[in-house]
Amino acid sequence: MDELRRRHVAAVEWAAGGKGAPVVVAAADLLAAGVDARTVVLVEGLSDQVALEALARRRGHDLGAEGVAVVPIGGATTIGRFLTVFGPAGLDVELAGLCDAAEERTFRRGLERAGS
Repeated sequence: MDELRRRHVAAVEWAAGGKGAPVVVAAADLLAAGVDARTVVLVEGLSDQVALEALARRRGHDLGAEGVAVVPIGGATTIGRFLTVFGPAGLDVELAGLCDAAEERTFRRGLERAGS
């Protein structure tokens, strides 16, 4: 594993709260493949990632080519940790998010705390 991928894996493991979770593997792989991502879309889970990417393909978009990475975060309550990694204090990429309506307040609070 090269050094850049090792750093991405470590950051995502920290944000996800530990090693071994499928979300860690998926997010680390995305980061390793798309280190030039200018925009990161944070989604609650793997199924949200798959759905969003399928919709983009259906509408003729190649997210990777457009500099967009969709990153599953393993649930809305981890938003703050992922914002630390990707927000103004971290990689400082453009951020977007997708969550269930019931989790919107959690996402908004995380964004406000991160200054995003």
